[in-house]
Amino acid sequence: MSTTGTIFGLLGSCIGCMAMIEDMRRQEAQTVQLINVAGFGVCALYGLIWTSKFFTVRNKIPMSAYFPLVILSCFTNQLNMQALSFYLPFPLHIVLRSGSLITSLTLDVFWLKKRYSSRKYISVFLLTTGIITCTLASSQKSKTNQQLHEHFGEMLFGVFLSVTSLFGASLLSIKQSDLFKKHGRHVDEAFFNLHFFGLLCLFPWFFQMKKAMGAMIDSPNLNLFDQSFGPKLVIELITMSLFQFFCLRSVFRLNALVEPLTLILVLTLRKFLSLIFSIFYFQNPFTFLHWFGTFFVFSGAILFEDVLVKKIYKEKAIVNKCII
Repeated sequence: MSTTGTIFGLLGSCIGCMAMIEDMRRQEAQTVQLINVAGFGVCALYGLIWTSKFFTVRNKIPMSAYFPLVILSCFTNQLNMQALSFYLPFPLHIVLRSGSLITSLTLDVFWLKKRYSSRKYISVFLLTTGIITCTLASSQKSKTNQQLHEHFGEMLFGVFLSVTSLFGASLLSIKQSDLFKKHGRHVDEAFFNLHFFGLLCLFPWFFQMKKAMGAMIDSPNLNLFDQSFGPKLVIELITMSLFQFFCLRSVFRLNALVEPLTLILVLTLRKFLSLIFSIFYFQNPFTFLHWFGTFFVFSGAILFEDVLVKKIYKEKAIVNKCII
């Protein structure tokens, strides 16, 4: 598949995955763990067949090296998904997830003792300002939304869980990088092991998932073109897991086709389009203050990668080359 096709595949599958998650969450609030199992399960099954070949392929990296990453991955994933159980508005959740650059830079500075240019710190300031603005806008909106007002404390706790999961994800990225530096870059193997053994972390929620599965099976049938296709939530769960798999695989493939800057821009665009889709399709409340904060978030993300500066330098280089 071409680079353009991969980008469109990434955008379509990732946005589709987010749309399915939001719709399931609206209809049945206890689907969080089932969403986790479905997403992890498809990725683990693919790795079991194509990477591990039913455990006949010997690991290049010792299993003992994977266990800390599996635990951290489970912890991070649980925090991220549980945040949605605390009345966290989905658009705010997407905006918060766009703040990963903040946590990455924070850990790089205080954990790895790295130093960055002033432009990086300005971009993080914009990101932080945007996220705080969106959170305050949601708190103001809660005064006119009775349900959100009643659960305002839970919403703030959801914000805390989402931000904490960002730090976990950034730390996981650092640990994965260290793992690859020490043992070699065996991405497919790591992808399989993290998802396969990550399923074990979900067993404590077995009874909750059993109850949610019962609610899904009892959901109204999906009717399209005067045809009934079975329980709507079950079909959405299967569709979501497939979307999630293709989303992750597209990110992996695009990472091998383009430079990191392009990948980050595409992922930032994906979050923005997911936000737009959530606002208009699900008619989520989004005030002028929300838009103001969102502008800061995505401006900070673009500035962080020096997109405008690099583009100007590239154009100057082309002009100079033509003059010469």
